Order: sequence, then structure tokens, then C-alpha cells
Amino acid sequence: MRGDMADTPVESEPQRAGLTEGARYQFRYALFSVLVELRGAQLLVKTSTKTQIIPRDSMRSLYAPIIRGESYRELIISYSYRGKLKRARLFSNLGQAQFERLLTDLRAELPQGDLSSLPTREAYERLGIRELSWVAVPSLMLIATTLVALLASPYLIHGLEGGPTEVNLSTLERSSVARASLEPYHLSLEGSLDLDFMVEAGQRASGYELFAPLYSKGSDARSTRRPAVIAQLAGRGDLPLEELRARDHFQGVRRVILWEGLSVKQRRDLTARGVDLSEDPFVLAVDVSPSDDLTLYVTLLTVLLSITGCVWWSLRPSDHHLR
Repeated sequence: MRGDMADTPVESEPQRAGLTEGARYQFRYALFSVLVELRGAQLLVKTSTKTQIIPRDSMRSLYAPIIRGESYRELIISYSYRGKLKRARLFSNLGQAQFERLLTDLRAELPQGDLSSLPTREAYERLGIRELSWVAVPSLMLIATTLVALLASPYLIHGLEGGPTEVNLSTLERSSVARASLEPYHLSLEGSLDLDFMVEAGQRASGYELFAPLYSKGSDARSTRRPAVIAQLAGRGDLPLEELRARDHFQGVRRVILWEGLSVKQRRDLTARGVDLSEDPFVLAVDVSPSDDLTLYVTLLTVLLSITGCVWWSLRPSDHHLR
């Protein structure tokens, strides 16, 4: 670039208002020093380790509004590069004389290109800026909400189920084909819990959760400890063992969709207690109804969509401030 300057004497160039060859502008932004230099046909902007190169003859417009309440000034310079409109952004602390001198020279360089007096929305449109932060963040949140909706879809599927279907538990114990072909999720079973082989799913401050084998009356599966069903029970207060031992009817939702079922830890704990899980029993969430799952699903999505809507509302662009 300096070789070009030597080959082309400054005296031979036509005089033009605005920037002059070799001009330097140095000012502060926060803890950084910003240096702007005109070298030949290029305007160089150096901030810390970042350098921006702006072709002088390709500059189209500038935007440097004074925003009340801000402790800094922003300057946006638009220029064309390979047929596309590009932008360079630089910042300065308030009251920096060299920054103001740079603005004065740029305005003289681009007498018809100063957009600072325009409303922010119109200026951004002319600069070719699409202010998408108000769209991007809510869009990401919508993607996350969609992912949660997919992961929670078993609750929706269960929630659309009708009334409970009476199923013979002994048939499920005798036939793996019967278990595999079972279609309804909302079931009603008669049987009894084997609480001697139950496992608790961690301590709860306000209640209990446990997993226990569920057998039909007089079942041979009890002696081999190969249950067809593992009952999942949860409640508040102390664990009512005697009440659970006396119980002979169980209604709930069969958890077999996607991620549902026994976790690795629960399978390990039941196996350690002596329960044979080789028959791959399904989990029955006892005393859970389809309406419970549907309410949980709708509530979850409503909360997430409400948060997304609030974020969108707070970030939406206005005529005075788009950033």
C-alpha cells in the first residue's frame, strides 16, 4: 500500500472534501484504544487485535446517532464489496474529540450519506441491517420448546387415551405375545404388590415413590420373581405399607413410549433385590390418569410459550431503539 502511495503523488490527486490522505483519528472506547487511518484508497479501523478495512471509494452511508442515556457513541459505515452491501461498526466513549472530527470528515466525504437524523428503523433499512436479535432469541426458544414438546409427547399420547381397559394380569404373565400386543395405555389390573422386593426411588421431603413387582393372585411368576408388571407408586406423607399390601386393584398408565419405563438405576436396584427382569416387564404408573398427563403436557408447553412470548415482547423492535 505504501508503494502505491509513492508511485502516485498526492499533488496529482484532485482535491476533495472530507478525508485526507494520511489522516489519523485516535480515541477511546471503554478500556480500548481505537485507531482510524486513511491509507491510500482504504480506511483502516484498528481496535485491540481487530482490524477492519473499508474501501474509501465504496463507502455509501454512515449512521452515528446520539442516543440519550448511553455512555458511548456508535458509528456504522456501509460500503459495497464484490456487489454486496457490507457494514463496519466502531464505538467511542462520549466526548472524544477525535471521534467527532472523524464524523465531521466522513460527513464531508459523504454529504448525502449521513443517516443519523433518520429514525432507527429507517436508517437500519438503508444500511442493509436486519435487526434479528428480537427474532433470533425467541426462535431459539421456540426450537427448544418444540424439542421439549417432542420429548414430552408420551404425556400427550397418554392424555388422549380414553377410559381404563380391564386386562387380565395372569394372561400377561403367561404370554410375552400378549404383553407385546397390548395396545391401550390406560389399564385396570387386579393383583397384589410384592413389597418385599420393592425399591424406593430416592427420598422425598413431602412423600414417597417406589417401584414394586405386581402379580396376579396365585401367580407362578411370584415364585420365580419374573413379574410382567412393575408398579410405580407415588404419594404424599409416610409410606402406607399396610394399605398397599391389602390393595388388590390397580389402575394407571402404562409407561412404554420412548424414554418411559425403568431407568438403568431402577433396573439395577430391582435386580439387586432379586427381581428377574428378563421378561422385560412394563411400568404401570398407578393412580395416574390420562387427564393428569394431558394437564402436565399443556401446562409445560403453556409456561414455555409464555416465557418465549415475554422474551419476544421485550426484544421486539421499536422506532426509537432496535438493539
